[in-house]
Amino acid sequence: MSLATKVSQTRAVTSLAGTTRTRTTLRHRLVRLAERATTPLLPADYLDLFDPLRPGADLRGRIVAVQPETTDAATIVIRPGADWAGHVPGQYVRIGVDVNGIRQWRAYSLTHGPRRDGRISVTVKAVPDGLVSTHLVRRARVGTLIHLEQAAGDFVLPTEGGRFLFVTAGSGITPVIGRTMEEAQEKYDQLQALLPDDVALAALARFTRGVDIFSYPLDGPMPELPEANSAKSRQKLIMDMAKKNNMTLRQVARSVSAAQGHRVLVGTPEYIADELQEWLEKDAADGFNVICNYYPKPFEDFSTLVIPELQRRGIFRTAYEGKTLRENLGLKVPENRYTAARQAQAAD
Repeated sequence: MSLATKVSQTRAVTSLAGTTRTRTTLRHRLVRLAERATTPLLPADYLDLFDPLRPGADLRGRIVAVQPETTDAATIVIRPGADWAGHVPGQYVRIGVDVNGIRQWRAYSLTHGPRRDGRISVTVKAVPDGLVSTHLVRRARVGTLIHLEQAAGDFVLPTEGGRFLFVTAGSGITPVIGRTMEEAQEKYDQLQALLPDDVALAALARFTRGVDIFSYPLDGPMPELPEANSAKSRQKLIMDMAKKNNMTLRQVARSVSAAQGHRVLVGTPEYIADELQEWLEKDAADGFNVICNYYPKPFEDFSTLVIPELQRRGIFRTAYEGKTLRENLGLKVPENRYTAARQAQAAD
């Protein structure tokens, strides 16, 4: 290469660098000028008014639909901002809403796959004292802007498909165990006597669906309840129990509060094992969640008195084949997609 050619190339590079610096300086000056014109706000604050979902802005989403599912649950459909990076079914997204001037955040699962319209949706159930869930179910309107974070979480469904095992809550039982039926009943009566009436009524009110249960006499009959769109089976169990046993409102409330509406088994280890075995053999349940009134004594009693009786009858395992819950359920360890991406990048 001749000297003249090298000099020409050097001048071209120098000229290009100078042009870039000039453009950068000009852009910087324009930004500073815009900031002075919009002070005390920033230019981005004004852009947010016109295009809050634009690239480079804080990640937000706009609610495009609110679809009621029950009286206290709704599916919220959201159009995420341009910088939304997508998600894998099973991940979660943190959603922020302003409630009484304070930004509150909660995480919700994304159970659907990518949609053609690019939108995402979460199904939210309003819970007592839940600021975000109540706001989204009761007050969210189409067009409302909400704050988002990128989807996160590694517990996702495998993209290659296949058969899936979904583990959900089973039949709940609350055992009260005694050496005799009389001793077990005495324990239960003592626990019931310790339960404040207002706490018991609050637990029952979850299933009364609009009926002011606090306005009825405690020692009067259980009032009839209007049919609910959710928790129908639990509500029916409560009403059937009250009518079958001719229970007062106080008794029903305390019974429901003792186990949050689940079945209470009061008796000897043999009696409780009989009840569990009957449910299993009649396919009424394939397992049980043991929910105790307090811990650890009742759970220790169940483990040391009821479990051996179930094992003796051959309806409860005496050893676990695996070392983890995943192994005992026969589930594969999901591949970490971030680790897989790094390994693929390193291989290239």
